[in-house]
Amino acid sequence: MSNWLLLLPWLVPLLLLTIPANRTMRWLQAFAALPALATSILAADGLSAKLDWLLLGTSLGIDSTGRLFLLYSSLAWLAASLYILLRPALATGRSRFRIAFLLAMSGNFLLIVAADMLSFYLGYALMGLSAYGMIVAPGTRDAINAARRYLGWTIAGELALFSGMVLIASRASGRLFTDLMTVDPGIAGFLLILAGFGVKMALPGLHFWLPAAYRAAPAAAAAVLSGPMLAAGLLGWLRFLHPATLPDYATIFITLGIAGALLGLVGGLLQREARGVLAWSSIAKAGTMTAIFGASFVWPDASTAIFAALSLFMIHHLLIKSALFLGMGELELHGRHAWLIAGLALLALSLAGAPWSGGAVAKELLIEALDDGRPAVTLIFMGMAAGTAMLMTRFLWLALHLDRRSKRIDAISVGWLVLAIPATWLPFKFLQAGFSTSALLTLLAGVALFAATRSLGPGRETRIAVPKVRLKMEWLEAWRDSFYSSLYAILRYLRGCLEAINPGSESRVMAGTTTALLWLALFMILLITLVAPV
Repeated sequence: MSNWLLLLPWLVPLLLLTIPANRTMRWLQAFAALPALATSILAADGLSAKLDWLLLGTSLGIDSTGRLFLLYSSLAWLAASLYILLRPALATGRSRFRIAFLLAMSGNFLLIVAADMLSFYLGYALMGLSAYGMIVAPGTRDAINAARRYLGWTIAGELALFSGMVLIASRASGRLFTDLMTVDPGIAGFLLILAGFGVKMALPGLHFWLPAAYRAAPAAAAAVLSGPMLAAGLLGWLRFLHPATLPDYATIFITLGIAGALLGLVGGLLQREARGVLAWSSIAKAGTMTAIFGASFVWPDASTAIFAALSLFMIHHLLIKSALFLGMGELELHGRHAWLIAGLALLALSLAGAPWSGGAVAKELLIEALDDGRPAVTLIFMGMAAGTAMLMTRFLWLALHLDRRSKRIDAISVGWLVLAIPATWLPFKFLQAGFSTSALLTLLAGVALFAATRSLGPGRETRIAVPKVRLKMEWLEAWRDSFYSSLYAILRYLRGCLEAINPGSESRVMAGTTTALLWLALFMILLITLVAPV
């Protein structure tokens, strides 16, 4: 019976694909996330299952980190499912959206309960590729272009992830995550894992897909993209990379994280549309979390406390950002209304870390984990928090300046307001949120920064995206052929050298390296094609 607790979360959404989406049965889709919610509550710590018949042997399990991600990810998926059911007209009533949504949900739950690398990758790839169908669902030109860009970057990231996973597997004694605790992935494996999950975490240079996708996607799709799917990137780093084996790579994470936070703040400042600010604030938040993750490599002795605080910080962002995008759906449907603006303001204040909010508790826990005689680290983190407060103030200012105004809201909007209130404090208890002088000062600093930068940005909506570089397709095809020929010649040479040293056999490390190089070649080619005309 206990094995079913690990199977049903990702199996039920797949089974629901076989049920026709008629007026009666469509209610089942709204509750596809309930098995995952039940598992997160009922499953015992350390519960595991081994399925020898699936793939090369699938291992599933749940630990404290997985339980936390599964619980709140299932709540976000449940809220988005109910929203799809109640607002089918918002480009979510189409069958292709329903299929993509259920597949992405299944993949997200599978990667959370996965206990081995291959199962995690299967869920991660299923989730990432299925999201294309959700983004493209509206069928507009902007949605199609955003979905194409998203798909290109997603495939590139998954190729990098698979290449890094092969390299790590060649060094480890098994495929389980417990086998990776003391494995040094090497510089190549580290960089590939960094890039593979870095696409989902929108690291600088890998972020170009995110603003367009968050703008074009229906509200329910944007909610899960910015919530559970973004959190999957951080969970991937937590599963694959360990501070004890990567002390020399902390600078890379911290530098990329700070750069990502600054990039998100500058991009958000230039927006003239509320959704755009939310998108760029996700880039800023992801950058902050990346820098904090890197800090655990500098102080491995404090890594357990840092990871625990960072996980709660991500969960809070998951809930708030999902609720904000669902609220944006209501705002775009009805127009400005006092209660809608109040609900958005409550969520935005929590994300900014205002006193008496869950955001303030999450921030205090991180400062407590980081501030052990290191005031410079705390100062940098407080600066990033002030930047988030600035973006949330800009978001509310833009929401207040929408052209349309509504005099009434319906029961669905009231339901969203009811859900938004507890999301403001979760995953913490209400009594944990209290007054904090540092939280108040950070919030006031953010408001002051907004006042100083309010006039930035052009008079129309700003869209910072990939520069349109057009290459001649003939040259691109010739370059590909040449690249393939050179790569094949190099691999043949390396294989010949290897056989000369040890005839008739190959080491596991070199075999893994060869496979990883092949995938890396595909990854490089795909990156080149991203700048070619579509």
